[in-house]
Amino acid sequence: MDKKITLIITGQLRLQENQNTIDKINYHIDKLKPHNTILFLWDSEYQKYENEIKQLNLQSITLNDNLPIYSQDVIDDMFLSQNKLKQKSQIDKNDTNFYNNVLKQLYTTQYIFQNLNCHSDIYIKTRYDNIYLNDFEINNLSNFYNENIPIISTPFGGDLDKIGLGDLLTITNNKANDIYKNIYDIYLQQIKNQKIPMYSELALRYIFKNLHHSDIYRFHFLMTTEKYFKRNLLYHADRNIFQTHGFNNIGEIIGKDNLHLPDFSIV
Repeated sequence: MDKKITLIITGQLRLQENQNTIDKINYHIDKLKPHNTILFLWDSEYQKYENEIKQLNLQSITLNDNLPIYSQDVIDDMFLSQNKLKQKSQIDKNDTNFYNNVLKQLYTTQYIFQNLNCHSDIYIKTRYDNIYLNDFEINNLSNFYNENIPIISTPFGGDLDKIGLGDLLTITNNKANDIYKNIYDIYLQQIKNQKIPMYSELALRYIFKNLHHSDIYRFHFLMTTEKYFKRNLLYHADRNIFQTHGFNNIGEIIGKDNLHLPDFSIV
């Protein structure tokens, strides 16, 4: 029996020149072929494009753009964590936009999964500004999904420092969604104890693999963002086999990702 698939589109609409809301949303639906679709929108964008969005007759989850979810104490913990843990890149403590963006991403993910009004077997989370460069075959992955353990899949590539977990697009089962439902709270607790990498890609792997022993599957799916596409850059691709021409011949190769982040040594 085919597994029911729910698509969740997140982020900001970021309409480009000559784009309209309906076409941009339908692009993801046409490419990823879900059974149903849920939209996340910031209040300001929902109000701006409400008439078009209502025409699609899809569930929408909205959130106040200016919700005060950050505190200086949390930013202090994040800064302390990156200085005590061996991380290659160091972010200045005064760069509050960076810290806020990490927290905002985790908070909105938790909020979205706590407010899903559906039940499916597989959930695909993507972004409005993603671009897909080859065909997506969910059936190649669906056999790996069951309800006994949390499972998350992402395309190859996009992993920070080659040990993170790129997350422009993630595919999860219900067990993994239970982790997403608490991912912000988990992060806050772990960062307070300085037990987790600060960056979202590293934190994602740490939370799913180290803390919850999830199965992680990677697959070849060439994709990028509108911003990177203009610069002729790919975000998700296996650079060992990718060639500028002929990427459609790669096919959907699936592999199990067993990388378990090491304990981060205190300097």
